[in-house]
Amino acid sequence: EDEQKGGPKQTKHPYAQAHAPFISSSSSTSTVVADEQDTFSFVPMLKWDTDMVVRWMDCNKLAFAMEIFANNHLDGSFLVNVDKETLVEMGFSSFQSIKLIGKRDKQNK
Repeated sequence: EDEQKGGPKQTKHPYAQAHAPFISSSSSTSTVVADEQDTFSFVPMLKWDTDMVVRWMDCNKLAFAMEIFANNHLDGSFLVNVDKETLVEMGFSSFQSIKLIGKRDKQNK
């Protein structure tokens, strides 16, 4: 039935499907206006949907993570709770993991 609506069924993360292989495919993500950064302070990160997480990453120069988070429907509850080890398991470098967590913690204080 979902395929008739124009796309495959999408699922949310339950801890990224228990660390299922992370999908990476080429997709375009629109560039976000710098003013949008203010939007992120009004909604707690824990309540962000996947689109908001990806927009926040775009605003914070975390383009390396946008595709994996978008393709795996990872939302704010995942972002708030993810640790460096899990990000490395997902395919991010140690440096990328530290950068992402650092920006997350700065935003989430």
